[in-house]
Amino acid sequence: MSARKVVCVVGLWLIPGIAPAQFRGTVRDDSGKPVAGALVELWSPTQRLGGAVSAADGGFAFEPSVTRDAAALLVRAVGYGMLRTSVTVGDTAVSLRLSLLTSQLAPLVVTGSRRACDNRDEPAARDLWHAAAQRYDLRFTWAVEDTVRIVASRVPFERLGVVDTAAWTLGMLGWSGDFFRLQTARIKDHGYAVRSRGLVQAWYDSWDYAALESNLAPHFVDSLFGRMHRLSVRQTGPLGTEVRFCPRRRDTPHIDGTMLIGRDTSLVKAEWHFYTPEPDEYAGGEVAFTPRWSGNGAAQPAMPITGLFYRRGVRDFYQVWLDHRHWYVCKTERLERCNGAGVP
Repeated sequence: MSARKVVCVVGLWLIPGIAPAQFRGTVRDDSGKPVAGALVELWSPTQRLGGAVSAADGGFAFEPSVTRDAAALLVRAVGYGMLRTSVTVGDTAVSLRLSLLTSQLAPLVVTGSRRACDNRDEPAARDLWHAAAQRYDLRFTWAVEDTVRIVASRVPFERLGVVDTAAWTLGMLGWSGDFFRLQTARIKDHGYAVRSRGLVQAWYDSWDYAALESNLAPHFVDSLFGRMHRLSVRQTGPLGTEVRFCPRRRDTPHIDGTMLIGRDTSLVKAEWHFYTPEPDEYAGGEVAFTPRWSGNGAAQPAMPITGLFYRRGVRDFYQVWLDHRHWYVCKTERLERCNGAGVP
């Protein structure tokens, strides 16, 4: 969600004389108070390596056995925005800071007063986005075993983005280059939403939205996205640069929002709102991406770690959260040609 604000202050210390060492860290809020109960996940470029829950003092730790291929941390806590930050070989401690999930979201959705999109198109932002897009190859086919966790729920506004982990169901997710091309062609011709076709997709009321939080997450680094949006730099921080994107056309359902491009020019996350003709359901979403592969410069698929879709109903919000665990990657055009032979 583009109005969310997540701040991370990362401090890295190398502890001499300890090899191998535990990987430790603390999670705090904007005021510096510890955040207890935060879920901290350690990720390689394609899979979840382990998880820990922060203690009363905000502390967490991972044993050396699970940190060997670590490339990023994903942090979530009830009431706070999602955070993904990179780690590198030799890091042994991090300090993470989260901001409240609803600190700036309430005026956006409850009052219906949406902030006007900045229509600047800055060369610096476009060059940065282009550098990020070059890191990804959209010809990859992706498959995930039975390790997609999904939860769908109706929640009041104050619990938007809060996930009931007891309600997880397991599923499978995979898509091919053919599927991606078909869906992006629909975006090009009709925009980011089409009228819902009755009970075919019962979870949507009036509109069938592009699945940017899952199947179509790579769209954010597709050339079509670059042509459809103006880009400007919103702010630069310790995690990278936040780029604002605004639609060039508004005569079809469109999106605006922000994406965070890491200091290594990898795509960290994207947040967006959908804009449609009436009825406008105040729909939107967010997605976080897996960390970059090894620093050999090879292109990789843009794979989501987590994704959130939401839309407003009559009295509440409907939301779907997807939580991935392990990607298998095949560089083929069709999913059926993977046959379990993908690279984990």
